[in-house]
Amino acid sequence: ECFICGIKLGLWLPGENPRVRHQRESPICPFLCNEALNPKPEQREEPKEN
Repeated sequence: ECFICGIKLGLWLPGENPRVRHQRESPICPFLCNEALNPKPEQREEPKEN
């Protein structure tokens, strides 16, 4: 259960990505929307040097 939007997801398929499934089932979840605007540091692209 998402602690922000409250969606409960069941009937998982093997190898299913929780983040992708959450976004598909609850596309306006504030948790996912905020994460898209403020990615985790390891998801940010590093500036490329010339």
